[in-house]
Amino acid sequence: MKGLSARDFESRIEAWFRRNGLSIDSKAIVAFSGGPDSTALLAALQTLGAGPLRAVHIDHGIREPEERRKEALLVARNAEGLGVELEMRRVEEGRVMALAKERGIGIEAAARFFRRKELFDAKLAFGAEWIYVGHSRDDDLEGLLMRFMGGSGSSGLRGLRPLAAPLGRPLLDLSRAEILAYLESRNIVPSLDSTNGDTSILRNKVRAELVPLLDGDFRGWRSGLMRTARRLAVDDDAIESLLHLVPIIGEGPELVIDYGSFASLPAAARFRLLAQSINRLVKAGKIGEFPGTRLPARMLERALTALEEGRAFAGHGISIVREGNLLKVSPSLDFGGSAGYFVALNESDIGIERPSPDGGRLTMAWTNGPDSEGIPDGNFDFPLILRTRRPGDQIALVSGPKTVDRIVAAWKAGSRGWQSIAVVQDRRGIVAVLGRNGSEGRAVFRFQEPRADVRRRLFLRLKGA
Repeated sequence: MKGLSARDFESRIEAWFRRNGLSIDSKAIVAFSGGPDSTALLAALQTLGAGPLRAVHIDHGIREPEERRKEALLVARNAEGLGVELEMRRVEEGRVMALAKERGIGIEAAARFFRRKELFDAKLAFGAEWIYVGHSRDDDLEGLLMRFMGGSGSSGLRGLRPLAAPLGRPLLDLSRAEILAYLESRNIVPSLDSTNGDTSILRNKVRAELVPLLDGDFRGWRSGLMRTARRLAVDDDAIESLLHLVPIIGEGPELVIDYGSFASLPAAARFRLLAQSINRLVKAGKIGEFPGTRLPARMLERALTALEEGRAFAGHGISIVREGNLLKVSPSLDFGGSAGYFVALNESDIGIERPSPDGGRLTMAWTNGPDSEGIPDGNFDFPLILRTRRPGDQIALVSGPKTVDRIVAAWKAGSRGWQSIAVVQDRRGIVAVLGRNGSEGRAVFRFQEPRADVRRRLFLRLKGA
């Protein structure tokens, strides 16, 4: 296989460190899937004397146990052969699939969510400064194609950033062919993931079908797409520079923006500033993460249209309201949208009344005593998510699992009552079913225990219009 010499390959990685102003001696972990990209990255970094390094391998619990076992053996053998310390981390089997189903996202996106969490935990445990990942130029091109077809703006079409602290991508200027040639020259055999051949996964379909078509009929597409990405990166940086002119004020549940300054921005910058403010609420745990962890562009467009027309916006657990010359962005309960809602509830929210746009209220409180109701302390985890009920929702009771639909049908709440039913869940599933209007004051809690148990409980109630 043609490609760079091993030394030239490693020199390109050294050049990446110099170009980005990084010391190759920085303490770092390497995301080590065992595949060609991460194996070549680990081998090159170790040869160059980078680090101290620790390789971190994550088993997502998706593939067959035997395949995962063989991969773990090969990963351990390659890490040992390279003289690199290896840490194995595992995601509980079924959790990736459950998250994909819960959020309505693909398996790849759900796996990425857990992978990112494990890598950041591993970085903290090792005391590392950087996380190096093996994204190649081919990965970047495939991602650009996917985001273009998905309607991304300049931030998505600028391509992967070589450096996005604490993530570093030393292979970003190297092709998949050059990576494979390097491994061959080093006589290193990487692991091959069987799911890479599954064309029901969008990236695999793009790689297996669209890229060969473009290579055959549109020979210059790779360089053309990368030139477009570089131009969009310049545009994207220009938009980002404008955001510093309009500070977002507030560290609590409500963020405040000067509306005059906001309105003076170009449309692209207003879009970005609104997204930034909402992401701050997500990161602070004030509202739940969005499906696929990305803000829906259509939601942002609807919010901007509402503001231009002098209206408030409420949806997806967010309220955006103009009050005089102030624009206020805050968590909200939204019972009006057909797409549903979700709001994160943290322990700090206990005792605070949370409003909904239509005048309703959610309250949480600790209760004690033999007659108390609620979720027993210890039978749930924060953060909790308040969300719309979905078909097939079940809650675990002492008598066994019961569907939310059966519970609500017994309340005889009427059509309006059905629409205002909410469920509360933690990472293990639904912990409470709440109703209001015709079923106001009604609630069913997970693992309801005898009233004689006086352990404190968390009580939730929906009230209002």
